[in-house]
Formats: sequence, C-alpha cells, structure tokens
Amino acid sequence: MKRRLMQLTGATSILLLIISMVLGSCGTTSQTAEKNTTRFNMTSTDWVFTANSANPQSGRTRQLTSGYNVTLTGSKLVSYLPYFGQASAGADLFSGHGPLDFTSIDFTTASQSRKGALNVTLKPKDQSEVQSMEFTFYDNGTAYLSVLMLHRSSISFTGTVEQIKS
Repeated sequence: MKRRLMQLTGATSILLLIISMVLGSCGTTSQTAEKNTTRFNMTSTDWVFTANSANPQSGRTRQLTSGYNVTLTGSKLVSYLPYFGQASAGADLFSGHGPLDFTSIDFTTASQSRKGALNVTLKPKDQSEVQSMEFTFYDNGTAYLSVLMLHRSSISFTGTVEQIKS
C-alpha cells in the first residue's frame, strides 16, 4: 500500500512539473511577442502617456483605472492625472480640480536620448503648481513620469506611451 502511494505521489509531482513548464513557456512567448510588436517611435512629437499606477511620495502604490493620461500634440499639453499626496501652505485646495488636471499652451521642452530610452522634461509656465514633468519613454512602449510640484509632495506614475497618428 505504501509503495503504491509513493508511486502515485511521484507521478503526480512529475505531472505538476510538466504542467508548470508548459504554462511558463506559454507566458514567456506571449510576453516576448508583445514586446516586439509594441514599439514607440522616439522621434514622435505627438504622443499620449496613459497612467497605469500612481506612486505617491509617501503611501502605497495605487493601481489606476483607464482614462488617466497626459497628451502632447503640437504646442498643447493636456494633463488629466489624479493626485495623492500632501499639500503645504500656499496650495490651492479650493479650486475645484486636481493639481494635475490642466491644459497648458506655454511650456518648455527638453529631451535627451540614451540607449533604449528617451527622457523628456516639460515645464509648464502657465501652471503655478507644477514645476516639471519628467518622462522616460522606453522603446518597448512603457513609460515613467515624475512630477515635481511647488506646494505639494511629488508623485510619479508608470504606464504606457503611444504615438498619436495624424
């Protein structure tokens, strides 16, 4: 009886090992295919950053629902992002909208390329709260955004970037 149980246990563990190897290889193949098909044209001047998660300076990372993004088209910057953090004296708390919900037509742009990534810094001049928005775009379509603010704690976001086709 013990011998039969040992044979069954050995066969079960081998079966579980085979199943895990098959499932693991399927996940790797689909991730590789996804990376190869999602490329961001780093010379593009019109793009949309879609935020998937928010990382406040203090507190936990928050997963975001769809719809939060930053769009740059020509000379117009539109930001629609949530804010989680602390405000200090001088912050406009009663404006009725979030500090990262704005449209800017007066901003400076600086960019720097490095292998596999593009760093873009936007500084809105017509927004009193946001000092700078520093993006890092990777050629596989993923992106990182760090926002430095005047009267509030900084916040960062991770997400994806896509070129806007005209």
